[in-house]
Amino acid sequence: MGFLDGLIELGFKKDSEGNTLFYPWGILGSGYVIKSDEEMKRIRVLMKRCLFLVTPFIICIYVVNKVWFGLVLLIVVQAWLLYSVKKITKGLSKSTEKFLGSDAFQNSAESFPLFILIIFEVGAITGIVALLVLLYFGQDALILTLGIFLFFLFGLMIGRMISIKLKSKSR
Repeated sequence: MGFLDGLIELGFKKDSEGNTLFYPWGILGSGYVIKSDEEMKRIRVLMKRCLFLVTPFIICIYVVNKVWFGLVLLIVVQAWLLYSVKKITKGLSKSTEKFLGSDAFQNSAESFPLFILIIFEVGAITGIVALLVLLYFGQDALILTLGIFLFFLFGLMIGRMISIKLKSKSR
């Protein structure tokens, strides 16, 4: 399974009856019951397309480096995502089952290969070390401290996913 497939899988889970549920907004929204493989394929294709199309927008925001430009692109991308999600969930019945944070960790552990999770963990540790070095040399303390905190949280989350992955492999 590829990296993008792993990201897409994060929005799916099985309910108590064995149905596949799709949560386009993760823990923030409702789930939809997927009844057929055709619906599942259609959703996966559209979600992959969303990921491919959002990436250039993110790069543009970084290159242009203007707050107003970023806000305009964010509004455009969010409107397009909202339209796309409404389009792919049209006709699907809503699930009463909620998507929990623990579901996201479980899905991540199952969706990503162990070596990808380890690369993420190494990246988090490297980010913390790099920001600590910059902090030592007197760069912007507030921004760097926030970055260190975010890399630390990211490292904790990835560490939890690695733990889940290793426990499931030992069974």
